[in-house]
Amino acid sequence: MSMGKIRSVQRPIVRADLHVHSHYSKHPSEWILQRLGASESYTPIETIYRLAKEQGNTFVTITDHNTIEGAIELCKLHPDDCFISTEATAYFPEDGCKVHILCYDITQTQFAVIQRARDNIYNLRDYLRQENIACSVAHATYSVNEKLTLEHIEKLLVLFDVFEGVNGTRGQESNRIWQQVLKKISPEEMERLSAKHQLDPWSTTSWQKGLTGGSDDHAGLFAGFTWTRAEANSKQAFIQAIREKATQPGGRTGDFKSLAYGIYKIASEHVRQKQGGTSGLAGLLASILFHDRGPSLRERLFLKKLGFRRSARDQIMSRFLNGLWTITHDAAAYGAAWQISQAYDALAILLDELTAEIGRSLEKGIKGQSSEDVFQYLSSVLPALIFATPFISTLRILNKNRELNNQLNNQFQLNPPGSAKRVLWFSDTVADLNGVSVTIHELAECAFVEEAPLRFVGCLTAHEQHHPIANRLLQLPCIFEITPHVL
Repeated sequence: MSMGKIRSVQRPIVRADLHVHSHYSKHPSEWILQRLGASESYTPIETIYRLAKEQGNTFVTITDHNTIEGAIELCKLHPDDCFISTEATAYFPEDGCKVHILCYDITQTQFAVIQRARDNIYNLRDYLRQENIACSVAHATYSVNEKLTLEHIEKLLVLFDVFEGVNGTRGQESNRIWQQVLKKISPEEMERLSAKHQLDPWSTTSWQKGLTGGSDDHAGLFAGFTWTRAEANSKQAFIQAIREKATQPGGRTGDFKSLAYGIYKIASEHVRQKQGGTSGLAGLLASILFHDRGPSLRERLFLKKLGFRRSARDQIMSRFLNGLWTITHDAAAYGAAWQISQAYDALAILLDELTAEIGRSLEKGIKGQSSEDVFQYLSSVLPALIFATPFISTLRILNKNRELNNQLNNQFQLNPPGSAKRVLWFSDTVADLNGVSVTIHELAECAFVEEAPLRFVGCLTAHEQHHPIANRLLQLPCIFEITPHVL
């Protein structure tokens, strides 16, 4: 009798974006959207489903803050491949530190209990564990209300077994550091943290952490681009894989360009839906970038007239807006990432030109060459400079947890012994005849020869490109220069 071969049956690889928001998420965390009175998201349910499927996701869910209305609507429309989830805002009762917990495949009854329990993260954790609810701690190193410390992170590591390893709005470095922390936890470290904080771990193998991934998309731009993957042959098997810590995260991470673009889009929707349309330069910008039909006839006429005006500011704005219009026409062929990059480059040129124009106006005013009131000119230019605000805001978002990342690096010894920090040294005097520039030149040459992690950043004008430091310098473009006159 011949022996038959026993073959293991490999289950298919499935995936889902496990962190995405719809128009049911109401309260934004970004201060600029708070000042506008905007909602956190305006993305329709069907848009999320379509984007997720276009990116190859098997299952789709929605994790709105402290509500399941959007997820219920999604499941009614697509019951076979969707499940109800939420992002619960939980609090450490000792100091009010906020933490976001993603809860998956829950019932309406379970959600009601989660809502009552989330005021105390310890009670919430105990309920989630009791009910065996699949859950994941979202962006664990991001301080939601500026209260997160290393102590809170340690407690979270004891309390929960699954964490978001890739968040689509956090930078690549932040995601990398957090994944390294989760992989370095040992049984001895878990025992130490449990004793230190007098907390029971989620499971008997809590040093082994599960990882999920989600886009954390609010603007309907990248839903489905970041995902959680697992071997599963059904929706319930996928949920079970989350519980068993058998999932892997993947997909795109965040950068300040896409975050800023998302804020523009949300602000645009706020203006359109809450204020009955668009108006002014901000409204025209929104129509060009985000509205399918593009600018209205009235806005097109305004844009055409803008190019015939004599003022430098209007000429600059005309070039910028017309350039964006061209980019938007090509966006369908190249995708959202390309459009964001092109729009950022156009905005950077706009801000450089406006800044240079402000400099020229101030120079003329100081020299008495212009009768125009300088402050009056500034008041006409500053509204255009407000376009830069989302970029400043998003740089803060991406870097606000830098100190916490440094603490994690030190505590878990993520950097190899002897590794040095990379340093950028900015100076506005790199080619002048003074002691500072001579010292910088010598240091730059020494850093180059020794291959030290030190680079100098400065600005050279056209006639300074021959200077010896030019080959050792990271150069920023010169947008305006003024030569002081000795009286």
